[in-house]
Amino acid sequence: MLPRPRSFDSPSAPAARPRHPHQIACAGCAVARASPANRTRGSRAAAEARPADAPAADGGRPRLARRRYRSRRLPVTVDSRYDVLSYTGVTAATPNEPEIEAAFGQPIGDNLELLDRLGMKMLRRQSLQALVITRGREGMVVFEPHQKPRRLPIFGSDQVADVTGAGDTVVAAFTLALAAGASFVHAAMLANCAGGLVVMKSGTATVARRELEEALRNA
Repeated sequence: MLPRPRSFDSPSAPAARPRHPHQIACAGCAVARASPANRTRGSRAAAEARPADAPAADGGRPRLARRRYRSRRLPVTVDSRYDVLSYTGVTAATPNEPEIEAAFGQPIGDNLELLDRLGMKMLRRQSLQALVITRGREGMVVFEPHQKPRRLPIFGSDQVADVTGAGDTVVAAFTLALAAGASFVHAAMLANCAGGLVVMKSGTATVARRELEEALRNA
């Protein structure tokens, strides 16, 4: 059985104690729980996990959050708005490209070489096991130590209706997939799919399990 993951989104909502032994806790984003049986079935199993309703947050104190959950040997994923460099030694982070540009003070634009260099730099500097940089219509890039960056094209149409909450959807789906036993790349693929679905909706939206299952079948 895998340890329970925790996902943090900063700035964050008030903390609440998870009420289920296999629940994913995530501040400010859609959360879900994965059953023990689903944990061995990879990213597709994540789409079958039941919804949950208990969020958790770091309270704006990344060092405390890291110590608290790493001491329990729990995976920690981070989605932080323009403060991602405050989180070191966590499992993974999912910043977007503008947040990477702000963190390092360098515009990336179409410079993929610079993107890869900054991604690997952040991976090493923050002692991450994985880094997922989201790039809007350009999809996302997955970084892991000793691996070449893995580029994932945008899922679905590039005719985006509304990006509100897209980052929350990505980190929630990514964390849920990890809980279901997926690799970092497969978790990012599921997150990419979920993000691609939610941006086609107006306003703050969520992705239903049935939608995600159908999208995965047709992918």
